[in-house]
Amino acid sequence: MKYRLLEGVVYTRVCGQNILVACRSAWGKCPYTKRLSALRGAFWQGLGMGMTEEQIVSELFLKTNIRKEIIEKKLAEFIEIMTEQGYLTAQEDDS
Repeated sequence: MKYRLLEGVVYTRVCGQNILVACRSAWGKCPYTKRLSALRGAFWQGLGMGMTEEQIVSELFLKTNIRKEIIEKKLAEFIEIMTEQGYLTAQEDDS
């Protein structure tokens, strides 16, 4: 499945920290700021590029020494939390 990121949220790095910042158009739709781990930052970037969950897991599995099952579990948790907080919405498959 693919997800759409909330418009008006900017991913940035400040002092070595991965941070999501809600610009004015996103105020009230999600928290104003959210700090992300490096892994969650990679999830956000992958979703922002339109990658599916499977593509993100495969890419991170190749680039890290994290077990595939762990990446899948952490990605599912991330998607659930970010959807609840208003950062993501699920997109219908066009196929």
